[in-house]
Amino acid sequence: MRAVRTYQGALLHEVLKNAQPRFDESKKNGQLRGVVAATGGGDYRAVFAWAELDPGFAKSQVLLAVSEDGVPFEDASGPRLVVPQDTKGGRYVSELNQLWVGVVDPVVDGERH
Repeated sequence: MRAVRTYQGALLHEVLKNAQPRFDESKKNGQLRGVVAATGGGDYRAVFAWAELDPGFAKSQVLLAVSEDGVPFEDASGPRLVVPQDTKGGRYVSELNQLWVGVVDPVVDGERH
């Protein structure tokens, strides 16, 4: 039997929205070209499409958790991304230390940097 945990924190979309990422407004739904890479301890990484995070496009809720079952994470173990809709939990990112927001245009269009 799986343990049920309760996490507290902010929705990742809200945190990133406050950072005011810029997407190409000349493109229809330019934000749909956006991607977010989250890196945690041990160089563990998970990637999300912006549309997965944006409540205007999806009902998924990715949480930037700061506590579990009412207990704040220790500095070394938190914060953590919690993705309740994922069935395998592979995009839970512990010891989150970096969030990167970008667009897929350079990759798809073949630009090299």
